[in-house]
Amino acid sequence: MRRRLRRALLRWPGLFVQLFSPDDRELGHLGEEVAARHLARRGFRILARRLRTRRGEADLVARSRDVLAVVEVKAGRSFTVPRPRGARLPDGALLRWRPGARCDARRLARLRAVLREVASAHAFRSRPGAGDPRPRVDLVEVWLEEAPRRFRVLHHEGLEEPLP
Repeated sequence: MRRRLRRALLRWPGLFVQLFSPDDRELGHLGEEVAARHLARRGFRILARRLRTRRGEADLVARSRDVLAVVEVKAGRSFTVPRPRGARLPDGALLRWRPGARCDARRLARLRAVLREVASAHAFRSRPGAGDPRPRVDLVEVWLEEAPRRFRVLHHEGLEEPLP
């Protein structure tokens, strides 16, 4: 019963993290849901989730009026590191690591290959006369902050190389 409840609540990430502590697999699914909602708020329509092609896998495929994006979602937890008394650090400096750091050059090359395949697929072409959308690879980083238990999203558009 508890397992089925957890699985059902994956569609409501905010409620899920208030009731449960997600394991790594659940955090990945929650991150994809949070990223999909973030993109929808920015005017994208989600065309596919967890799309597998011959060239690889894309977490999300999204389309706005002029952009077709293959989106890689990286989710993780943020823990604050104790800072020295009186130290002034820029925003985000207290995070131990960033989820997007796990998107290396090989992963980006595979995503570009998936993007070429998706862009040429008939199912994702635009309506006649509407013009072809500009294809790009996006990265969405999703952090689950431990206190307060909420999600933080960072969207990198048109990723050309791995994050530093």
